[in-house]
Amino acid sequence: MEKEIDNQHHEERSGEEEREDQILCPSCGKWVGPLEICPYCQASLHKRFSIRIFKYGSLVMAFLGVFLLWYISRHMEIPLVRIGEISPTMNFAYVKVKGKVVNVKPFSKEINKLSFTLDDGTGSLYVVAYRSEAERIVKMGKEPHLGDNVVVAGNLRIRENFSSLIIGLAERMEVSSPPVERVRIGEIGRNDLSKKVCVTGVIKNIKVYSAIKIITIQDVRNPLQTIDV
Repeated sequence: MEKEIDNQHHEERSGEEEREDQILCPSCGKWVGPLEICPYCQASLHKRFSIRIFKYGSLVMAFLGVFLLWYISRHMEIPLVRIGEISPTMNFAYVKVKGKVVNVKPFSKEINKLSFTLDDGTGSLYVVAYRSEAERIVKMGKEPHLGDNVVVAGNLRIRENFSSLIIGLAERMEVSSPPVERVRIGEIGRNDLSKKVCVTGVIKNIKVYSAIKIITIQDVRNPLQTIDV
């Protein structure tokens, strides 16, 4: 029994001495912790191999974790939701929506902002991109125009009476323009709102303002039918 106790004390002392060797500088005897060079006498400290594995292994695992999060954020399947089904419980959710552009404010360099409104038949949603992401959309040729079909992903922001979506990645934005339809001026109705059309007629009047120019076109077959462009 005494021999076993002596062996146990000997192992405890050996462990304490080994731990002490890991934290005290063998040259000056000061505490250095996990450092590999003593900050007091600049002596080189030889650490146990297991500590080095843990030290560098932690860095590798941290890097792999960040890379995995980045990969998932760019390649995971994003749920497609209908605008009319968006509810307050979805605030800050990362979703994908698609619809037709019914209103658009072009990119402005002064405020670094691009915004437009999407309508998918179940409701409308305000979509916005800020700063660098807005600039990337423009550089990639994805700036939407009235009547375009857009698929976009981002984070929802839901307030009491207003919902919006902030674009996360320009790469995940898809913009397609519908074919231009040739129609007569007299055939254009409310159902053609936001459609891209081509009309033929005679210029009846031109009004020039400080920022815009309004041209009134008259139908060739029916002079009473006009349209302003």
